[in-house]
Amino acid sequence: MITLVNSDTQETWSNGYEVDLHGNQRCELALHDVATGAVPDVGELNDERHSLTLDPRDSLLVYLDNGTCAVEVTPG
Repeated sequence: MITLVNSDTQETWSNGYEVDLHGNQRCELALHDVATGAVPDVGELNDERHSLTLDPRDSLLVYLDNGTCAVEVTPG
């Protein structure tokens, strides 16, 4: 499982990855399987949803993609 959290909030997060929405209201995030191109999970962070857990399922290697905003992902 990969947990993503919105760093635009005032809350403190203890694990997962920090996502900077750069002032956007919402950000759709998708995991892609590197080997097959399949999308095992998709979710959205926004002003009301401050954390998101994406499941890579059986994918051994995935990358994170978004088409709605610029995000910066750093270990949290």
